[in-house]
Amino acid sequence: MKIGYIVNRGLAGTDPVIAEAAERLVAIGHSVVGLVQSNTERGDGCRCDMDVKVLPSGEVFRI
Repeated sequence: MKIGYIVNRGLAGTDPVIAEAAERLVAIGHSVVGLVQSNTERGDGCRCDMDVKVLPSGEVFRI
C-alpha cells in the first residue's frame, strides 16, 4: 500500500487537483481509498465551509 499527502501552506488550493487525480485513477481501474477535502466559499464574512469526501464510497461529511 502506498500512502501520500500534500501540505499546502499557500492560499492556492490543491484540493481540486487531488480530487481530479483520484477520479482519474478510479476511472482507469485503480483502487483509491482516503479523504478528499473541498471548500465552498460562503461570502457572508466566513472563510468557507469544509467538506470531506470518503473514497471509495463517495460519502460527504461537513467538517
